[in-house]
Amino acid sequence: MGGGCRIAWKLIQAHLHRTSVTALVRQRITTLFIDASVLMHKAIMRVPQDAKPGADKTSFIQVCLEDLHTWRSWGLKPVLVFDEEAPASKVDTNAKREESRR
Repeated sequence: MGGGCRIAWKLIQAHLHRTSVTALVRQRITTLFIDASVLMHKAIMRVPQDAKPGADKTSFIQVCLEDLHTWRSWGLKPVLVFDEEAPASKVDTNAKREESRR
C-alpha cells in the first residue's frame, strides 16, 4: 500500500461500517470510494460459474457495471480505488482462497 493510501486508511478506518444506499442518500453523502478489488470479488461471487479456472466469461464485469449504475441512479458518485497490492494482513486470507480454488 502506498504512503498516501496508508495515511488515508488510518483516517477512514475508524469510520468503516455497513450501511445502505438509502442511508447514504438521507445523509446527503454523494461520493463513494470503492475498493475495486472488493467490487470485483463480490461480483465474481454472484456469478461463481464464471470464476472457475479456464472459464472465458466476463459476466462479473457486467455485474460490476450494474452495481455502478445502481449507485449512480441513486445520485451517488462511485470512485473506484485500485490499490497497489494487498495489505500484509490479507496474505494468509488470499493464500487460503487461492488454495481453495484449486
